[in-house]
Amino acid sequence: TRDGYRELNAADIPPIFQHAVILDVAAAKGLDCLRPAEEISVNDLEKALALSRAEIRQGDAVLIRTGWS
Repeated sequence: TRDGYRELNAADIPPIFQHAVILDVAAAKGLDCLRPAEEISVNDLEKALALSRAEIRQGDAVLIRTGWS
């Protein structure tokens, strides 16, 4: 709804402890925030990975920053 979720609250998810890589797709595109429904391509992810100077390894969590909350 406009005032938030009424079911499936993220507060109910137990903590996750593992190595993570953040891919800032918005920054890789030179933006603060992607447009609504803007597609993220493999190329966008590869650019964001290069920008992060990180390496994704087996078992890593990958977080994708779009600028949206």
